[in-house]
This record gives sequence, structure tokens and C-alpha cells, in this order.
Amino acid sequence: MSDRYDRQERIPNWKQTALNDSYIAIVGSGPLAQSLGAVLAGLGIGNLRIYDNEILKKHSAQDFLCFEAKEGEKKAEAVKGLISKINPQINVDMINWKFLRHYFAEAVIGKPNAIVDCTNDPFQELILFCYGQAHNIPVINGASKKYDCLLSVKLPDKNFAVPEDFYLDSVTLEKVTRLIPESYLSIDYYNREQDGLTSLVCSGLIADEVRKIVMPLNEDEKPLQGSLNYSLLSQDRFSLNSLPTKEAGKMEYSKNKVVYVIGAGSIGNIVGLGLAVEGIKELVIFDDDTAEEVNLNRQILLYEGVGQPKATTLAKKLRQINPNINVEAVVGKFTPKTDYGKKPDLVMACTDSFKSRKIVNDYAKKYGIPIISGGTDFDSGQVISYAPGRSTCLNCQIGIDKAAEQEAQVEGCATAPEPSVIVSNWIIGSLMVAEASTVLNKDNPTINGRTVYDSKENRRLRVVKLEKNCQCHEEGKK
Repeated sequence: MSDRYDRQERIPNWKQTALNDSYIAIVGSGPLAQSLGAVLAGLGIGNLRIYDNEILKKHSAQDFLCFEAKEGEKKAEAVKGLISKINPQINVDMINWKFLRHYFAEAVIGKPNAIVDCTNDPFQELILFCYGQAHNIPVINGASKKYDCLLSVKLPDKNFAVPEDFYLDSVTLEKVTRLIPESYLSIDYYNREQDGLTSLVCSGLIADEVRKIVMPLNEDEKPLQGSLNYSLLSQDRFSLNSLPTKEAGKMEYSKNKVVYVIGAGSIGNIVGLGLAVEGIKELVIFDDDTAEEVNLNRQILLYEGVGQPKATTLAKKLRQINPNINVEAVVGKFTPKTDYGKKPDLVMACTDSFKSRKIVNDYAKKYGIPIISGGTDFDSGQVISYAPGRSTCLNCQIGIDKAAEQEAQVEGCATAPEPSVIVSNWIIGSLMVAEASTVLNKDNPTINGRTVYDSKENRRLRVVKLEKNCQCHEEGKK
């Protein structure tokens, strides 16, 4: 019997059989569709079908599931192949099809549990929206571009009637916006290139909505009603049913940086992937653990590394995804005395240990190096960015010193493994990488506080801001 889903099956009311028996249609094969396919494979959606006819024109880290494909190959075919390797226990298929008209939609797509549009194309969104309404199928629309992403959920509405002129060939963008709510559509994303990083953020959020449609954990758990917007250019980051107010015009920063990734587990996998997609020039991954089958539902880049050190397996896969960066593995723990030879520009704390996060926090205070820390539960998580002198450290925000002390008191005691699932780790890991631009360039505004994800909250994500920065970095230098 496989242990692949053991950690998520420990979640109360979890029904893996419902996920195994489900069918999700993914429309598109770009960065967003690839990211979503990877998350849903980790989750164990039993049947995935990818619809698109796009050709791989050139290799790019943005298309991270196409690194084994040849130029000129169908991207959907390449994505299908990689997803099948990530999780051989699910069925993955692809259809060489683009929904330019409503014709034959029923014969092509059938009746999935949900349809997810990942195309940035409002014309296809219209066709799929109306198809979902006519056939009682939930439809999720996702879109991404540099700095921004959009997620909209439209459940079947018995009062909605598909307009007669929908069946005409002459569908214009103006007509599209009259037929369905503009907040649902990706009008601002039309003809915009998808961004790999915001696609990672969006795909994690979409995956949680898919899971709620297929397998709600209780009667009160409902999919999102309306749209959720994310913008790295806004200090609020997120908003429901409207665009966030953008205070910054851009978040540019040099990619010629050295970043330490502490931990190659659930969060470390997605952080490493995000940094590789962003093109950060040098990564050093620290982890002393070995990959097991039970890790594979969350640590999807270790699919060929069971029995091998996590750090070396992850580093190898990131080099394949982006050959233009340097990725080194350290099979061991990060300690205050660690000297890799190059001072990091940023440290990403991706472990579930308070002790290790305290070590990283102390390191940041002593050397003035920014850190980004992420932690998760199975349905929630948070990101804290600490840029010494510009924001507040982990201890002042969440009492990391006391938490580490309490953790040390129970070390060695037998405890049951914690429930864990890919979705929360994917969301938090991708948001950590997104925040890297705010700390690697001192001219970019940094959030002084925490980004909080809670699947139980209607708005899903929020920012908890602090009014003043701490001065602990001054004490750390002494």
C-alpha cells in the first residue's frame, strides 16, 4: 500500500477517494496551467485533462514543466508527461484543442467536476463560462501577468440563461463583457504574457477552490464567491471583487544574487522552484534529510529522489528547469557558523522547526541580512519578511525565541506526524518568493508585518501590518 497520501489523509474528514475519482479539465498549457497541474497532481486528483494546441517555441524556466520537451513539441503533451512522472498514480491526458467557438465543446470536454481556464483569454472564458452554466459545472477562471494574478469562481446558477447570440460566430470583446460579470473575466490580462511567479501564487489558490468543490471538509466549507485579486504592487496585496490599489509602479531588482534556502521539504520545494523561475543567479540549498514516498504529495520535485538526500535531488531538478543559474546543495543543517564562502543576499527559512527559524533570525540580526520565513498548517500559513532596519524581526512578531525554547523541551518525545497537504505549502512558498523583490531592492516598499493565508476565511488572504520597525538588528551587532 502506498504512503503517498498519508499526511493529507490525517486531516479530519479528508476523503482521498473523492479526489482520486474526480476529473478536472485544465484549459491552457502556459505557466499557470503547468503550475496548477503540478499542484493537483500532488493533491491526488485522479483524472486530469489538459486542453490546448500551443507549441513550445523556445525553452524558458517560466515553462517549468517543459524542460524535457523539444522545441516544436505540443506544450500540453510535455506537461502531461511531467505530471505523469510527478504522480504516476493519476491519469493525465491532453487534447489538442483550443476553445475558439462553442462547437463540439460537449463532445470534447464532457462533464468534469470542474473546469479551470488558465488562458488569459476572455473569449475562451466566455465559452467555458456558458458551457459550465448550461451543464451545471463549476468554472474557475485564473489569469496571471507580471506582478498580478486573478482568480474567479463561478458556480452553476439556475437563473442564468445562455444568451441566444452566444451561438453566433461574431462574438466581440464588448459583447463578452455584457454577457457575464466583468470582474469574472481577465480583460486586463488579455494578450498579456503569463508570469511564472504569479502563476505559482494563483495556481495554489485555484487548487484549494478545486478541492473544496470536489471534497469539502465540512458543510460550512464553500468555494470562493466572486473574484480574488493579487498585486505585488499594492501594500494590501489582495482584494475581493476589485483590483487592489497600486502604490508602486514596478518592483524591479537585480537577479544577480546569492540566496540561501534553508530546508528542501514542502515549502523549500516551491521556494526553490520560484527562485529558479525568477532566475536568481545562485542558490544554496541546506537540508540533512532523505526523501521518502510519504513526502511526494507535497515535495513534488523529489519524484525521482526517494532514498536520496533532498537537497541534492532538489538542486539537480532546479538546474534542469533553469540551466542558466547555479544551484548548490549542502547535505546538512544551516548553523550560525555556516560559511559557504559567499555571503547571502537573502535567506529563505523553509523549515517547520522553531529552533532553525530562531537561528536564521539571529543570523539576520547579527549580519544585517534579510530573511523571509514561511510556516504552514494544513489549511493556513503565513509569510514574514524581515529586512533589518526596514521591518520587524521574527521574535518581535511571533515570539520565535520562546517558541524555540518550548520546542526544545519536548524534543525526543514520540509524536504523531502532523497533517500536511501541498496546497498551503505551495501558496506560502510562492508568496515568499514574491516578497523577495521587496527585500532585495531597498528602494522597493517592504511589508512590515505578516501575510496570512487562511482557507477558512472568505477573503482567503490578508496582510497584518505593524506601525513601527524593531531595532533588534542594532542589538544583534553587539
